[in-house]
Amino acid sequence: MKARHQLFALEYLKDLNGKQAAIRAGYSPHTAKEQAVRLLGVQAIQEAICKAKEDRNYRLNISNDMVVNELIKIGFSNIADFIERFDGSTFQLKNSEDIAPEALAAIKRLEVSKDGLIRITLHDKISALLKLYEHTATQYPKKKRIVYRRA
Repeated sequence: MKARHQLFALEYLKDLNGKQAAIRAGYSPHTAKEQAVRLLGVQAIQEAICKAKEDRNYRLNISNDMVVNELIKIGFSNIADFIERFDGSTFQLKNSEDIAPEALAAIKRLEVSKDGLIRITLHDKISALLKLYEHTATQYPKKKRIVYRRA
């Protein structure tokens, strides 16, 4: 494989952004997007990216199952995991010891304002569920076939 192709593959792993990887690998910013599409279609580059991902996962002791488990925590999270009582207009938060560790993984941000108001922001459930679907779907969606006819 060409050195520039190898560099593209390594740069791609940084953020999975093909255009930026192409630019960092020395391709013109004006054609980087097109170059990225072309380069990601090269079999040797695909294999290099897969190998580098496998190596990284081994080094970090990360498995696909671990990633899916984290997506499950986010995708099936529920604000009720954090609320003890709700009377229609106010609520009481549970004590942190009473919140399951799995539920805590769904928290994106926890803020306490100067006047003591607590704001909990959960990670995006829809995004997590879509990613979970990609990991668990057993059928590929059917592609629409467009037929053009002469008038």
